[in-house]
Amino acid sequence: MTVCLAAICDNGQSVVIASDRMITSNYWMVEFEHPSITKIKRLSNSCLAMTAGDALAHTELFSLVNDQIGALSNPTVEQVVETIKVSYQQMRQKRIVERVLAPRAFPDIATFYQHQRTLVEYVALSIQNEIDQFLYGLEILVAGLSADRAHIYAVLDPGTSQCWDFVNFHAIGFGGTHAISALIGREAHQGMSYLDGTMAVLDAKRIAERAPGVGPSTDIAIIRRDGNIAVSQDNIAKIIEINDIWRRREVSWEQKLREFFENKSDDLKADKSMSKVVMAGKEQENDEKGTAP
Repeated sequence: MTVCLAAICDNGQSVVIASDRMITSNYWMVEFEHPSITKIKRLSNSCLAMTAGDALAHTELFSLVNDQIGALSNPTVEQVVETIKVSYQQMRQKRIVERVLAPRAFPDIATFYQHQRTLVEYVALSIQNEIDQFLYGLEILVAGLSADRAHIYAVLDPGTSQCWDFVNFHAIGFGGTHAISALIGREAHQGMSYLDGTMAVLDAKRIAERAPGVGPSTDIAIIRRDGNIAVSQDNIAKIIEINDIWRRREVSWEQKLREFFENKSDDLKADKSMSKVVMAGKEQENDEKGTAP
């Protein structure tokens, strides 16, 4: 379910991302919007990631990713993506062992391959097919700035990546097709300003809410050279009002949005390095006080 999207702006010098808050669990077989959990994860000072799929699958994966990225000094977006891919493949192999091999008394994949020839052929083929077709069940959208320009990558089963810089935008999740169609219809391109990009991305997210499993709550973040912006939940309603003006093609939208960012976005003023992406007013307040949310 869900939707996560990103678009490159300012001739490759900024990127706008957005997501809903719909949580899906394969264990509970339910979906719901969580009031305090954002799908946007900070991976470095200039790189964010969003996830679509099983909500539980990303927890262990990003714990591993954060440990590895923490050992790097100012990692590029490309380095972050490679780290995610390796961790993704490791977690997928771990799940294969737990769910496919261990129940058949194979402690790891190497042991299975060592004994493969001794098995009855159809048994060996059946196990191999389960390994080949095993899905970790997680899509990851990575967006950020490297030294040269903004980048957008998607990471998906079985741990491969695709760069979307040439297209300049991408979306994942059940609402991904709706969001991509909306961005195409709005002629989104890398030459648009981050103000235009914010409106186009928000518009695409709102259109994606027509897809099943996409929630109405919205998180928005903008990564820029001169400071990063994270729109708090307290201010989402205001920016949606501006988006309605933009949809009506009234020229006043740009000035209103510029003033909104100047007057309302404390994150832009207080968090130049994006030491933490703040998505809710309470988290922002606690971060300023140096306490946990």
